[in-house]
Amino acid sequence: MTSSGGIHILIVDDDRMQREILSKAFCAAGYQTDVAAEGLAALALTSATQYAVACLDYQMPGMNGIELFNELRIRQPWIRAILITGYGPIRAIYPTLALGMKSVLPKPIDLPELLKLMALLVAEGGSANGGSANWGSANGGSAGVTDCRPNVNINPSKN
Repeated sequence: MTSSGGIHILIVDDDRMQREILSKAFCAAGYQTDVAAEGLAALALTSATQYAVACLDYQMPGMNGIELFNELRIRQPWIRAILITGYGPIRAIYPTLALGMKSVLPKPIDLPELLKLMALLVAEGGSANGGSANWGSANGGSAGVTDCRPNVNINPSKN
């Protein structure tokens, strides 16, 4: 199994418990995680960190997960995303599938399925970049170090 210690995952969900569950699961699998409670906070994180994959809630205050994904692609065109939702099929997702949105998963999340999908997306990203994806801190900081705690927790008091 390939080490994923330098791979950064962005988790954006307005539900604090969901952010914590996803962050702990990804950290246990060896990924670095940053979390945000809403879209603008997530976009602010992209100035310091390059993300391989974003795990985005669909329904959030401000901008929804699809709108956020479109903004993320402007800043980091290589990013892939998984949309998570408790709202069933979403017709608006289909155009984004061609742009890097890779899957829609229903809530409650099946963590083994999500982790398997994450591994596939990370491997796909490495292949797309010639096998040497450069995901991690823009200043060369903590790539390769996993401490199983979120690196950044924007708006932690929001539920």
